[in-house]
Amino acid sequence: MLVEYCLHPQEALIRLGGAKGALLRPYQLQELLVHLMSRQPWTHPEAAYAPPKLHLGARSYTLSESARLTLVETFQALLVEIRLETSQPPLVQEGWQRTIVQLDRSSFVTLEDGLATIAQAARQNLGLSGVNIWLRAPGTPNLLWKWPGNSPSEQIGPQTHPVFFTVLERSLVLAIEDTGKDARVAELRPWLIPRGVRALMQVAVHTEEGLGGVLWLESAQPRSWSSEEQAFAALLGHLLGRLLEAERFRSTAERIKALEEKQRPRLMASGEEFRARLGPLLIQAKRGNRSLALVRIALEPPPGQNIPIARELASGVRQSDLVADLENGQFVFLGEVRRPGGGAQLASRLFQRLRAALGRQAGLSLGLALFPQDASDPEELWNRAAQACQQAQAAGGGIRLAVPEAVDLENALARGELELHFQPLYRLATSQLAAVEALARWRKGAKIQRSASEFLPIAEQAGLMEAGDRWTLQKVLEQATVFQSVDPSVQFTLNLSTDSLLNPEFPRTLAALVAERSLAPGGVVLEIREEALLYDLATLSQTLRALKGIGVRIALDDFGANPLPFCELQRCSPDWLKLSPTLCTLENARLAKALVELAHALGAQAVAKGLETQEQVDAMRELGFDLGQGHALGRPVPAEDLGALLVWGVGR
Repeated sequence: MLVEYCLHPQEALIRLGGAKGALLRPYQLQELLVHLMSRQPWTHPEAAYAPPKLHLGARSYTLSESARLTLVETFQALLVEIRLETSQPPLVQEGWQRTIVQLDRSSFVTLEDGLATIAQAARQNLGLSGVNIWLRAPGTPNLLWKWPGNSPSEQIGPQTHPVFFTVLERSLVLAIEDTGKDARVAELRPWLIPRGVRALMQVAVHTEEGLGGVLWLESAQPRSWSSEEQAFAALLGHLLGRLLEAERFRSTAERIKALEEKQRPRLMASGEEFRARLGPLLIQAKRGNRSLALVRIALEPPPGQNIPIARELASGVRQSDLVADLENGQFVFLGEVRRPGGGAQLASRLFQRLRAALGRQAGLSLGLALFPQDASDPEELWNRAAQACQQAQAAGGGIRLAVPEAVDLENALARGELELHFQPLYRLATSQLAAVEALARWRKGAKIQRSASEFLPIAEQAGLMEAGDRWTLQKVLEQATVFQSVDPSVQFTLNLSTDSLLNPEFPRTLAALVAERSLAPGGVVLEIREEALLYDLATLSQTLRALKGIGVRIALDDFGANPLPFCELQRCSPDWLKLSPTLCTLENARLAKALVELAHALGAQAVAKGLETQEQVDAMRELGFDLGQGHALGRPVPAEDLGALLVWGVGR
């Protein structure tokens, strides 16, 4: 999505989605930001957000979780820039939205400070007679009155209030217009009525350990709660949950000097502060199914002053990134990884940036560890990155990953130790050989052979996917050149990574390689995993159109495993839909039949994968599949046996 910022004499304007998108004022962008954060619908004459769809003018986007978080980060940074350039904060029209943004950027010295600030925000924006915060008692499911602290000791639990707790488990926001009539709070009336509580809104606060508490908002008169008020309350509950998670990792008040932290939002003074924040950030990443990269950086010999180097690091990071100066030439960096291979690319950019700043006379070593791929908790992640950095230092500098076999795989690619096997695909109606799929193998020693599914995760983390794609493509085209005279109708298929698809030069590179060998582009089928398109469908669909323009065929692999919205399939214009093996079973025959019809409606061929028995083969043929692949039809064969497979159609 294109995001443009224009500073006009009268006001600042932001265009989202290019010429056919939407034009927003700063306060409208901030409204959209708040609703993206809360996942609440939002409408505007030129734009609308109905999760997960974002409509901007004539354009529509389906936002994955990573895309939503990226937009939140981008909009926050842009609004800060607008405020700095115009000296006028782009305030939204509704006070509660301003409040949420301000609270989201706040740091609190103690838990009590945070609770008091959230309670005050609720009281001011909702016109309440009372605000209470209940937190779970340690080791029990019961809730204890926590704030305000001068209130009498109270406790409620699932044993004494079973209906209320059941409602809490099923509802994020519980809006009670009249406590005297609503049966959901009947168990609480002996406590509510004497205190003059006639209307109530409660927000269940969930943490990593389950129900962490309840935000309790009271009114002295019966009243209705609008959807805007409920959205505001839900966001307050979300902030309260983050505050509780952060408190779990704060062992002492000294570990986080929050007042100093406000003065330096990016550059942190010590590793201790960094490690104190690391735990909550990993929890948030786990909830959002996001990956984080921890990079340890070592300079040899240590510079006299680390501050200039630290500022060089901090100047190029995103708002959500963290940088810490560990002293003695040691630094640590934490940033989000938004696609496979992104961690290695991030480390490479840091290395190049520092190398340009320091010159080649200084020793520079980086160690990279990924969460959750390399480690599942803060301590392990910290240690794995430190170990990788030490290995880089021992090797004389450079970048090392926490993945032990990353260097081995890189060397294997350089030495040509990978090899290709080819698995046949047959036309189910005629049993005629239609294509062969190239499958990479890594031979380690005389006897050990590893399949692509075993070493591709290593390649992704090491940033070697593009190099692997280039090697595979060259080898496949060599084989296609040799055997095109045997049977020109047989197509050669190979898997392509997201990294190659995001490279705008790839279509031109492929076209040149195909032309150099005088091959028909239609003889090459590029297989793309459906989940890869979810990273950036708009960009990737442009690449797919360019590839289709040179005559290359496109196959969506493992279709149905990570389903792309059906309305977006037309943008990809696939030639094949290769269904996930889990769908090509007798148990899922009706669903498979529907997907075959979908493929044909798109003008694509339906391919059944994972056919292990003749019964499966016969069933998929009856369902209308065009092509089939699996051990029942033919196992992968080495490249030296490809001739026999193409000539005789054997390989079973």
